[in-house]
Amino acid sequence: MVPEPDWPLLKQQIQDWRRADARRGSPLEDYARFLAWQDRPVDDLGRAIAFFLPVHAGPPDDAQWRRLSRIAVQPMSPNPFDLAVAWAAGWRGDQHVGAFVRGCVGELAVLALIEQVQLSLASTLRLLATQTGLAIVEHDEVTSMSAAIAMSLLGACDCGHHLRGCGGRCGRTCCFPVHDLRTWDPEACHLRPFIDQAVRGTARRRILGGAFAESMLFRMLEAEDRLLCRTVEWGRCEICGRAFEGMRCPAAHQEPTLPARREPRSNQLIVPARDSGMGHVPVQRWWCASCHHLHGSAGLARRRPVKCPRCGSISRASKAVWTLAGSARVSDLV
Repeated sequence: MVPEPDWPLLKQQIQDWRRADARRGSPLEDYARFLAWQDRPVDDLGRAIAFFLPVHAGPPDDAQWRRLSRIAVQPMSPNPFDLAVAWAAGWRGDQHVGAFVRGCVGELAVLALIEQVQLSLASTLRLLATQTGLAIVEHDEVTSMSAAIAMSLLGACDCGHHLRGCGGRCGRTCCFPVHDLRTWDPEACHLRPFIDQAVRGTARRRILGGAFAESMLFRMLEAEDRLLCRTVEWGRCEICGRAFEGMRCPAAHQEPTLPARREPRSNQLIVPARDSGMGHVPVQRWWCASCHHLHGSAGLARRRPVKCPRCGSISRASKAVWTLAGSARVSDLV
């Protein structure tokens, strides 16, 4: 057990520091200056919680303090800053997602949460641009989007994403656990990886299409029709073996004798085509069960089966896919 601090004394010390320090920075910078002012290079749980407590809220009661101190000494060693920010933002360490208690969320904790989300969002956007070539969020949008995601994490997410089998029967506008700070388990991961998973669907430093489709960032962009996760038509070059989007392989080599095999790839992040013509458009293709080739147009006007141009067998099924309307691009997956 971590000894319970002298809460009134800590509150007075924080007030004294605020009167003595006229500078203002981010919540993390302010807290670091407070520790330096106290000549304490290492923070502790009680001091961190006192710093971020809502103005009119009392400190944790005995049962709550026991829970917090037990978490603080777990092998994962949660950072006191993380525990304090989460606590002051309404998290109670029990993964309970009931209604928030009035006055339990502190302004400074919300600003600290926004700061963490903004760092995660900036990292995610860099990964998105590097891996997929998609740069669909302007620099001046990052701050407002970070604030929106952080506020949604406070049990207010309305993206419509539900657990499998829920179907909205939970009565909430979103019941996906990672979209709610109160489901954070500090014994499983630190706060920043939890936020990364909420923002981009995974704490790993890469964009994974299926996981990204469950993220708060994707669902925000999807609602604005700026980004979709769909099954996309790719080609497979007969000469060099590379996968590519577009009508023909962009590599410089002789033309193949057979049409390039067209194959569907699921969980692809795409931008719908705009007036400029660049982007992806939906199509209905014939699907050859023998050689797994997408071909032709299987719209409503063409109901009769057709012959596959690659193997000659009759294609009776079709698939709905999205295809690139613009320049070809080569996949890094061969």
